[in-house]
Amino acid sequence: MAKSIARQPWAVGLILAGVTATLFVVGSMTVGQAQSASRGVLYLTAVADERLADHGDREEASIVVTVNSSSGDQEGLLKGNFLIETQIGSVNVAVTRLASTGHGIYLLDIVPCGTNTWLKGRYVLSVHVSCPMGSGSTVTELLID
Repeated sequence: MAKSIARQPWAVGLILAGVTATLFVVGSMTVGQAQSASRGVLYLTAVADERLADHGDREEASIVVTVNSSSGDQEGLLKGNFLIETQIGSVNVAVTRLASTGHGIYLLDIVPCGTNTWLKGRYVLSVHVSCPMGSGSTVTELLID
């Protein structure tokens, strides 16, 4: 019987479709179970501006970040909840100040790490937020000219 089914092209396709659907359902359940057992997902958007920063100095640039979850705006975050990493660009940065403007909107001032100065060019910065409510990431671009 197995030989006769295997010789039918439609039967092979049907078997493969069934295996694929089973794997998809099992995979979806695993992902859903993992998310429900862990913290929630935070949704971030970010916009960067050079503000006072200029080529050759250590003045502050700024990033405005919105932090939301399925339950709404995320308030009460601290500087330690944010991590900014340079993905493209020649200088790593540190957060010097965090201010909340309400409704899940945060203003972060950043400067080059250590004694480094800003170099002219484009920086692609990743913004990560982690807190008891969940975690999330986004990217933004900063132009120093």
